[in-house]
Amino acid sequence: MKNKNLGKAIKITLIILVVIFIILLMIVGSREIEKQNTPIYSTIEEMPDVATLINQMYGEYKKMEDSQDERYFKDIYVDLKYGLYEGENSKKDFYNSLITTVAQKMNYENVRVIDEEKQIEIRIVCDTENGELIGSYINGDTNFYGHYESQKALANYKKTAITELNIESNEINTLIQNGWNKNTLSIGEAEDEIDDYIEYSDFGINIYEIDEKVFNLLFDTRYTETVVNGIKVGDTFETIISKLGAPTFGSEEDGYIGYKGEELYVFFNEDQISIYPVEDEVKSINSLVERYEEDGSIKRLVSGATDLWENYENYYYDEYTVDLSYPLAGIKFQFGVSENHGIKIYNNFIGEIVENYTQEELSEMEIEIPSYIYFVEEDSVNEYERERNYLIQATSEDGDYENDEDWKYV
Repeated sequence: MKNKNLGKAIKITLIILVVIFIILLMIVGSREIEKQNTPIYSTIEEMPDVATLINQMYGEYKKMEDSQDERYFKDIYVDLKYGLYEGENSKKDFYNSLITTVAQKMNYENVRVIDEEKQIEIRIVCDTENGELIGSYINGDTNFYGHYESQKALANYKKTAITELNIESNEINTLIQNGWNKNTLSIGEAEDEIDDYIEYSDFGINIYEIDEKVFNLLFDTRYTETVVNGIKVGDTFETIISKLGAPTFGSEEDGYIGYKGEELYVFFNEDQISIYPVEDEVKSINSLVERYEEDGSIKRLVSGATDLWENYENYYYDEYTVDLSYPLAGIKFQFGVSENHGIKIYNNFIGEIVENYTQEELSEMEIEIPSYIYFVEEDSVNEYERERNYLIQATSEDGDYENDEDWKYV
């Protein structure tokens, strides 16, 4: 009797499992049919509503309701494809696209996009009357990605490695002994000036000076003496690396490599050796930051910076923009240039920044840093040299200059 009842129970269980399986197949099948029947739109304008936009481009639309925040028209609940970061990979472009297209599809009403599972709230602020996107907040921050990258750069701060350089160029040694004053060089009269560089062709030397001090010294193939560690212009990367070790900056793929010594930076490309002084004068921006905290005056901040450093490499300003840069000091003052409005601190900046703390000290502390101070995980001299080499490569490929020699000094 027991065996009979057991067999009956097993049969019933099997029937139930088969029914469940069939139901699941029907559900999956119906969803596949629904997906196949869902039209795919090729443009944002063709999409009938924000639900279609979210489902086709950004993840899964859940619901939309009147906003719980009176400043906003609607709250849109979603399950987005990506978090703000996927591992170390920023999804900034994804979120910028989401913000722009949702604003457009919602007719430029103020709305919130909320992913509860990922704990992401995006507030989209618009000028409805003029149909314009004014700005956005990701988790309460108007520049979420800029501040995140800045915090990461500060946490990862480390001093640039120093390479032992044996300086053999008489010209470089003369400059070092005389505070990099160009007028102490005995290289005759300048023959030409191309894009800020004064050319002394008989010596194979080209100089970019700021306030009579050398900012960048270029040796070209006409310079036949060794410059550092037995290296001449035109030596292969393999030869250079065998004498100086693995490069601190750049790579063969980048078209240049570089090193930082105690007194200078040295970079090598196919037909140039490029030299920059190491900035060793410690200058603090504590007072500039404190004053800016009090009055918020960009004009006074920038004026204070030019009083502190007279040897800026670039200074541009108009009614809406300020761009003031000091590559040797490792600092920029930029407003209206990018999303990171304020002061950019590179890892070669050695002065005090806030509350009498240096960048190295701040990297080891938990302290509130003003939102307009951004840290960059790079040496600004290398950034300048990399961009210079990029322009050399770009202009030589495009052939924009009449004389092949001209593009060397870009």
